Amino acid sequence: MSRDRPDSAVVDKVVDVEAHLRTVPLAAPVSVGTAPISEREYVLVTVHSASGATGHSYALTRSVPLAGMITSLGRGLVIGRDGDRVVELHDQLVRSTVAAGRTGALMKAIGLLDTALWDLKARRLGVPLWRLLGGGSATNTALLVAAYPDPNRDVAELAEQVLAYALAGWRLVKIARDPDADRMQRWLALLARALPRGVSLVVDCAWAYRTAGEALADFSRWPELPLAWVEDPFAPENAEAFVRLRARCDLPIGAGDEVADLHVLDTLLRQRTIDVVRLDTSCLGVVGCREAATLACAWGVPVSYHVYPEISAHLAASRPEGAIVESFDPQGNPYDPSRSILRGGAVAEGGRITATEEPGLGFSFVADT
Repeated sequence: MSRDRPDSAVVDKVVDVEAHLRTVPLAAPVSVGTAPISEREYVLVTVHSASGATGHSYALTRSVPLAGMITSLGRGLVIGRDGDRVVELHDQLVRSTVAAGRTGALMKAIGLLDTALWDLKARRLGVPLWRLLGGGSATNTALLVAAYPDPNRDVAELAEQVLAYALAGWRLVKIARDPDADRMQRWLALLARALPRGVSLVVDCAWAYRTAGEALADFSRWPELPLAWVEDPFAPENAEAFVRLRARCDLPIGAGDEVADLHVLDTLLRQRTIDVVRLDTSCLGVVGCREAATLACAWGVPVSYHVYPEISAHLAASRPEGAIVESFDPQGNPYDPSRSILRGGAVAEGGRITATEEPGLGFSFVADT
């Protein structure tokens, strides 16, 4: 981990913390796990220093009042502090909020502040964040979110959408589990017959199952597939379900989306129940993601970052082992319209993503119209 700036350097204090909401309607509702989604609400975070420098981060709110939490934490614990001493500020934020909680929305608010502060620091130094953090390979594998289930579209049409991406050079594509088991079986059968050699599939189950038995009943209907992993079959804290699934199933498992507690990931790794660690920059921040990536590396388990590719690309590029970065179609997609609120930043194309050489994270927010 890069150390904070020495005491002898010029202090540039944080003078303001802003957190604004931006809601973007989807062209058509999508189904994620058991929840239909018709719009995406984001929180946009900006920290300002006395020198006029700014740092940014953003995330989906998941209908949690993150903006108020971020501004409250910022005013109480960040404003007036040296913006370059990010590790110390992260530690102060975590230690000062013990009584309020150790997981969930509070940690997400801290993670977003942490990321914005790292962006601020890298911008002031005039270097991209991935280089500030140590610098590995700028380019890493991108995982494309290719299709969500849609009851208004035939599974053959959904399969063609996924195949079009595969033929365009995306070697790792993700679909979301259809809650209709028959439709899911037909969809996977079409993909099993047509996916080009060398293309692997991720199936996002979005915490749909309560028990290993429920998961296995679904998986038993799936055809043989080139599966990279099955994602988030259970809530991440349900360690016993992961243990039971691993004992009865040899499918590769990934988990970690929306996890803000490193102890949860540590438990899953120690029990050897997951094959891919999913990391979320919005929940863990830069500091937490770096710690989690070190933990995963120690267990020999690869890392895949959950959405926010403009940020995740820098975390993946900062380490010698790299990581997979989840991304969306750069030409536009019906699932995550975040590109409509951002300007600049890393964009994935043809199965690869390259962290920018712009200072900081390399993106800014599009003005609300």
